[in-house]
Amino acid sequence: MSSMFCCCSIEWDSNSIMAILTFIALCVNIYLIIDERRPRLQFGIVKIGQAFYLKVKNVGTRTARNVKLVVEGEPVEHSLFPKIRDSFQFLKEHPFYVEAGAEKFFCICPDKLNHKKIDECGPWLEKDAEIPQWTEKYHNKDIHIKATYNCWFSEEEKFSVRGFISLAAYRVKDPTERVVESISNINETLKGKK
Repeated sequence: MSSMFCCCSIEWDSNSIMAILTFIALCVNIYLIIDERRPRLQFGIVKIGQAFYLKVKNVGTRTARNVKLVVEGEPVEHSLFPKIRDSFQFLKEHPFYVEAGAEKFFCICPDKLNHKKIDECGPWLEKDAEIPQWTEKYHNKDIHIKATYNCWFSEEEKFSVRGFISLAAYRVKDPTERVVESISNINETLKGKK
């Protein structure tokens, strides 16, 4: 009872209130600066060539260290290819780094095989007939992703392949196409300056 009476008997003048509000504003600003300058992982699914990949991108301004990635869900657990299941199991036990602005890609499943490039799909050819049925069955099933990094931050997402890859055509340019496009843009800029 006496402690409550003591708090109530404090005289709050405008200087005390301003000091407290300034301290709170300073704490909020420090938190916002730290939050702005941290790594931040973002997940998605992209189609590259004839396969779907889980994309892990660091959209933050610092390197994401000690990234522990857990990828679960029926598309991974019922993968036609033990190598894919094994790679996601490996990621659970082996942390990795993602530099600021960098992207890492992990194969989820093939969409279909391109028989013109048999050397690239050799290990998958024996399952060629099963791929369309598997794709149809698991495109709408959720993939659950949990990531922790820098011993402090965590992200958790749940989505399906079809959620990212709609019925519309979707294509990611390979690195050489991006370089050619950049060179063409530079060339056009230089021509315009002459």
